[in-house]
Amino acid sequence: MNNAIESVFRACHSLTKKERLRLERSIEIGKKAHEGQIRKSDGSPYFIHPLSVAEILCRWGADCDTVIAGILHDTVEDSSLTIEDIEDEFGLSVASLVEGVTKFTKIDLKEKDLLSGEVETLRKLFEVMRTDIRVFIIKIADRIHNLRTIKGLSDERRISFAKESLDIYYKIAYHLGMGEVCREITNICIPYVYPEKAKIRDKFWKDQKKSVSSAVEQIDKSLQKEMEKKQVVEVQFVKSSHDIPRVNNEDESEDRAYYCVIIAKDEDGCYNAFKALHSLYRPVRRKFHDYIASPPESGYRSLHTTIIGPHDKQVQVRIRTQEMDIQNRFGVLKTAFGSKDGSMKEFSWLERSAELDRTTRESSEAFWDALQSDIFQKSIEVTVNGDVVSVPLESTALDAVYFHIGAKAHAVSGIKINGHDVELSTILHPDDVVEVAMEKVSSVQFHWLDLVTTKYARNHIVEALKEFDSTERFELGQQLLQKELDHFQKILVGEISKYQQKIITDHFKRETFEDVIVMIGEGVVQPREIVSLIQKKKNISKTKGFHFRLVLEVTDRHREDILPQISALARIHNVQLENVHMNSTSKHGMITVKLRGFAQNKSCYADFLSALERHSWVSRLQTMISIRQRAALIVAFCIAFAVLIAQFILLAQWKDWLVSLPGNYAFFLEVAFVIPPLVANFYILRMLRHFVVAMRNDRWFLVMGSVLNIAVCSLLLYESVILGFSKSILPLVVVFIFFMIYIGYRFIITERLFAKVERATVKPLTKKQWQKLRRQKIAGYTFRLGAVIIWGIQPLYLRYTPANEVSPFIRVFLTGIGVLIITGLFIGIKKLRSTSVVKKVALPKNILLTNIIIGYILFTYLINASLQFTTSTNFILFNNFSPVIALLVGAMLWRSSIPYLRDPRKMMWVFVIFLMGSTGAALIIYNTMKGASGGSLYGDTLGLLAMAADTVLVVSQIRYMKLYKNISSLSINLYVFASHIIAIAPLMLWFVITKNPNIVSLTLVPVMFGIGAGILAGIGQILNYETFRRIDGFIAFLMFNVSILITFVVEVFFLGQFKPSWILLIGGAIVIASTVLAELINTHCQKRGL
Repeated sequence: MNNAIESVFRACHSLTKKERLRLERSIEIGKKAHEGQIRKSDGSPYFIHPLSVAEILCRWGADCDTVIAGILHDTVEDSSLTIEDIEDEFGLSVASLVEGVTKFTKIDLKEKDLLSGEVETLRKLFEVMRTDIRVFIIKIADRIHNLRTIKGLSDERRISFAKESLDIYYKIAYHLGMGEVCREITNICIPYVYPEKAKIRDKFWKDQKKSVSSAVEQIDKSLQKEMEKKQVVEVQFVKSSHDIPRVNNEDESEDRAYYCVIIAKDEDGCYNAFKALHSLYRPVRRKFHDYIASPPESGYRSLHTTIIGPHDKQVQVRIRTQEMDIQNRFGVLKTAFGSKDGSMKEFSWLERSAELDRTTRESSEAFWDALQSDIFQKSIEVTVNGDVVSVPLESTALDAVYFHIGAKAHAVSGIKINGHDVELSTILHPDDVVEVAMEKVSSVQFHWLDLVTTKYARNHIVEALKEFDSTERFELGQQLLQKELDHFQKILVGEISKYQQKIITDHFKRETFEDVIVMIGEGVVQPREIVSLIQKKKNISKTKGFHFRLVLEVTDRHREDILPQISALARIHNVQLENVHMNSTSKHGMITVKLRGFAQNKSCYADFLSALERHSWVSRLQTMISIRQRAALIVAFCIAFAVLIAQFILLAQWKDWLVSLPGNYAFFLEVAFVIPPLVANFYILRMLRHFVVAMRNDRWFLVMGSVLNIAVCSLLLYESVILGFSKSILPLVVVFIFFMIYIGYRFIITERLFAKVERATVKPLTKKQWQKLRRQKIAGYTFRLGAVIIWGIQPLYLRYTPANEVSPFIRVFLTGIGVLIITGLFIGIKKLRSTSVVKKVALPKNILLTNIIIGYILFTYLINASLQFTTSTNFILFNNFSPVIALLVGAMLWRSSIPYLRDPRKMMWVFVIFLMGSTGAALIIYNTMKGASGGSLYGDTLGLLAMAADTVLVVSQIRYMKLYKNISSLSINLYVFASHIIAIAPLMLWFVITKNPNIVSLTLVPVMFGIGAGILAGIGQILNYETFRRIDGFIAFLMFNVSILITFVVEVFFLGQFKPSWILLIGGAIVIASTVLAELINTHCQKRGL
């Protein structure tokens, strides 16, 4: 121990006599405090450790107070000595330093996955560092001595202690410019944490020492001859330290084993040496960095180059002055103890850590992630509007602007890099020159969160977005949480149980779970924290391994690096890649990579996905259902379709035998055939619940589910029409239609979790805007009411007038003529009343217009055909399914433009209301089936087909009028029905030439009534277009259900086709209520500005 004390005094030779007396007194107190204590690592007296720490501090040039604090840094924790005792003896400065170090000794930093007290301790460390950097200097000296005696620890503790040193202390020391400290930490820790890598570097050291040493000697001689005397002070042959492993193993190359350091007389001498070196030896391209002109935040300064030296040996060279060399080796030590003011201004990241600390107070994981992305990440230097700015590696252009001007970056309007206009999300490279264009007002938007990679920039954006509507923040939070749940193969956000929600809200001290979701959207809480709370009873690191499938879209310019980097990430996160396939051709600069592999557990899998998503070369990452899950779904479909095919064959081959079966046997046979499709539907819903996150990219199952249900409905109708198995198959048909609707709804409600959040700022309507919208709504609903009256009367007109005597096809032709007559009449009146020349607007020709034309032809034919075999009431009731199906289509294709579907809390209620309207219709269907219906199953089948055609027609009309509001309704009507007539005219001509009986038997009266039906349809269509121009088209379509009341009243009270009943009245009331409620929700959403 006496030798250790003497070593301290020898190291502290620069202290004054008074300071040496204080140091002696601190040694006496420390020795007494640690008397009898033994170090666990090597069995030596414990006081040797504080003395060694003090010696290290002395060699670093520390002041007397810091050295005394180093000697006493463990006394408060390990003895009865108090902070007050130390203050009385040595003053406030020493006491504060000892207290600061003591706080971090009580809870030692473990590994990063223990994100509670340990990371909070790290938070305190940064807080004290910002106040007095000497606390960290004492702590790092303490860590260095512990590493020097690491061999005394157990194997497991050695590895964990070394990894902790690399993860925390090395990274902080690196950013403080403490080159010698970083060198010692890596040389001690790398062999324990990365033994294979250490062996490779050891081999390079051994193999390259002689050749590189010889090359450096010749370089020294050549420079001395080439340059003026004393320009080069010294040429050093330096053995490189171990490096932190890089993802692409770039650090494992022979030329990195040793390097040459040239010490020049002054800064000019550095550049002269660089010029001379390149004139003597051939430089390696793209291996030059000027850290003198553009030093990083750590303060490191040097010229870096690589040359093909003597004997064609590749040699890395560092050129610097003596002062630069000292700064590079000691960094903050020189600043803290070598400068007069001890200013930390050059370490700007310390100030940024205060902002990170403030914005992540409620989340340890968020603070850790912020440190990883903003502080611990290696940095690059770029120039922003003429100023050199240091930003973390893989930062975007927008990140750099926030690092440069902080919150003022909200007003960025455009960015140029190296003279070229670029996206805000463009990844920066060293020495990029960034030019920023600004606006006068803030232009920050929600999607900016996707354009930055640093927490610092993200926090500024989040602060600005807090003024926005909380709906967008809620949606973004849902997406982020669902993505994390997806990584862990967990449930949907909406299926987190009430019990789990309570645990989460209590943990974050919030009133509702929605508040926590908003916090995720704001970046305050990390999604992994929520998953950890959900998995609290289960150790996710010990869960059973599983197979996975991924699809990545990556940038083509990273083609050569992709596979090595993916493989490296897989090794780091204990993921085995079983198959990797990369497309040979690129599309729009992107290539597709498909991965199949096995993860040891869900935690490893989630970390692997997160690591992939963080890389700039990954544009999109999709998780797919596994081959086993896909096979199970395919088998379920195959069985269901096989049974349907077998059933069809059975019906065709043994029709007579089946018809002869007793009623009970036939019923059970029919039920047996229905069971497989039912099972397949339930299996789809099960897969949708548990794997929709992965299946959102395998949409084929949605199509197959719809096809299956359509096939079942068709087969049920076929059985009933051909065999007469059941006269009441409509309830079964309704069941399968509801299956289609529900599966589609489930897909949409989950798909919206992954759709891009609408980025537009949501602002409530002003009073003036609302008054204008209200006038528009009144006009729209007036037009719609007129249309509904016409659609309610038309079926009665067709069934109970001479128009019913005309064959359906001819009636379609006459309808077209009637529409053209009334449309032409309105156009003529409009021109006569117009006093000025109206500029003609060309009618856009696209798929929507084509759908309108074809849809109307099919719908007109099917409605006329079905009304010859069924009642008009039946037909309208079938058509009541159309609004629900139309809403599903609209939600899948245009959800962002429909106000009540943009609000996640309103979306479900709207679907319930639309289904409520169909339920009211189903009640009337049930009542009709019980009564003496004048319809037939064949007519009902045609009615269902008319429903499908009507859905396509109306959805296309709604979208067309939404896109082209200035188009004249009369022009659309004229174009559609002119096409209608042209399409049918050749066949009509053929009927006339061949003297078709339907043509020959026609008389004037039925023809005129047929044209009259067209006039009604023409007026109805014009009113439809005017309605869709002014109000929400889907609610207007739902309002079509009101036409049932008109038909119902006429057929019950005037035509006597049905008997009035309470079921019919209740169904009608539900239909009306659904329309009113849907409009109330729509109005509420519109007032909010959605």
